[in-house]
Amino acid sequence: MKTSALFCLLLFSFTAFAEPQPEPGLRCREYEPAPEMGPEKIIAYDLTHGLWLPEGENSNTIQFNDDGTAVMFSEGNGRTTATFMIWSVNSVDGLPQLSTINSADGSLRQYVVTTDCEGMNLLNTATWEMHKLLYRPTAASSSLKELEADLRGEWTAYASRPGAGRPQAVRINFLKDNKFTRLLDMGPERGVWELSKDGKFLLLHTWKRNQPTGCGSTTVYRLIYCDDHSLQMEPVATPRINEMEEKQQQEGLLSFIK
Repeated sequence: MKTSALFCLLLFSFTAFAEPQPEPGLRCREYEPAPEMGPEKIIAYDLTHGLWLPEGENSNTIQFNDDGTAVMFSEGNGRTTATFMIWSVNSVDGLPQLSTINSADGSLRQYVVTTDCEGMNLLNTATWEMHKLLYRPTAASSSLKELEADLRGEWTAYASRPGAGRPQAVRINFLKDNKFTRLLDMGPERGVWELSKDGKFLLLHTWKRNQPTGCGSTTVYRLIYCDDHSLQMEPVATPRINEMEEKQQQEGLLSFIK
């Protein structure tokens, strides 16, 4: 069995790397990496400059970030989930290898990687199964900048607190330097905010209390509607290891006015 698996890996490697890789795949993209980059850096560059859809799983989109984190947005059964990962690309026995650690279950996965015009081919080094990530371009920078401009400012939402019988105000202030403040029952929260690369999700990275430089947690919202005076979004579940329940602040649609 091990001999057969090794033969498959060697055959895959010979076929995939018989010609210079992964440059031919990147020629199909809208961007061009620096010519002095090695195969591992080219693949990392490719991952961080697009959106990635696992083939056959059209409801999932993976965003790889420059800081070595990634998030998979999944939609299905009437709900949306954001799963965080740690990733890296290194050379193993002369072949580019992608490693990911899933924050929901702590699982480690490693893949030998090649690229083509459709996306990336991933050979799982444990199961020898081949997977495909399909490339999709990110949202236009002009669209993201327009959305960021609409978000900046102070937003207020009013909701009924169960059992209290009076309105409760929730205020979020999105600042120009991508910092935010949020007033909740337990007191103010501060941190930094960002949009997903397709502009569909808002991520709030909250600082630990009394530690303004350390991220304590990340909450995710799916943007339903946003202009310069109206904002609608819904919380997204974020499963994490060692947590009995998925982290989810509230349920249902949140409506804000500026």
